Amino acid sequence: MLDESCATIEEELKELQETISNQDIQSRQTTIKDYLKQQDLIELNIGVTGESGSGKSTFVNAFRGLGDEEEGSAKIDVVETTMKPEVYAHPKYNNVKKWDLPGIGTPYFKSP
Repeated sequence: MLDESCATIEEELKELQETISNQDIQSRQTTIKDYLKQQDLIELNIGVTGESGSGKSTFVNAFRGLGDEEEGSAKIDVVETTMKPEVYAHPKYNNVKKWDLPGIGTPYFKSP
C-alpha cells in the first residue's frame, strides 16, 4: 500500500511539474498554492500503540504540545488508563489526528 501511495504522489508531482512548466510566474504561484491547500485537506491518522505503561498517552500529549496535566490532554496514570481508542486533534493542523490506543499485555487487552 505504501508503494501505491508513493507512486500516486510521484504521478501527482509529475503532473504538477508539467502543468506549471507551461505557465507564467503568476499562474505558477497560484497553481502551487492551490496544490498545497489541497494537501492540507488530506486527513492523517496516527495510531500510538504499545505495552501498557510505556508512555503512549504522554507521547500523544507531547506531540500536541500539551503537558500531561493540561486541559484537553490525554489522561495518564501509573495504571492502565486508556480503555478505548481516543482521538486527539493536533492544535495547529486540523487534518492531523493522533489516536491513543489501549495498551497491550494487560488482563483487558492481552498480547496475541
